[in-house]
Amino acid sequence: MDVKIKLFVECKKDGRAWVAICPAIDVASQSRTKAGALASLSEAVGLWFESCISRGMLDQALQDSGFKRSEIGHIPECAVNVVATHSVEKSELGECKPMEFHVAKGNSFVEGFIPSMITGDRKYQYATI
Repeated sequence: MDVKIKLFVECKKDGRAWVAICPAIDVASQSRTKAGALASLSEAVGLWFESCISRGMLDQALQDSGFKRSEIGHIPECAVNVVATHSVEKSELGECKPMEFHVAKGNSFVEGFIPSMITGDRKYQYATI
């Protein structure tokens, strides 16, 4: 079981720079262009998750960030930020790297997945509303 992630993103111009923020986990980046800021944010979010997993702290980090644990399969429809165990179809993955994050069309969410080989088959089911 892989872990599928969808987190809300804010992007705004600040003087000459663009700032991209993922408020749910308090990660931000900036660049001269909007696309650059969003690309940097995707990388930073991936590194945040990688760091939490490697230290065995993802559960605690999500709870500290305001996520609430939900029952497996019972994520509220109105949830804005989701980190959930998910059986990913091969067609969904395409030619993705083992752990990949990207900003979805519309620039509103950063999405990604973490394969079970990295999470150690731990089950995660967290959401914020």
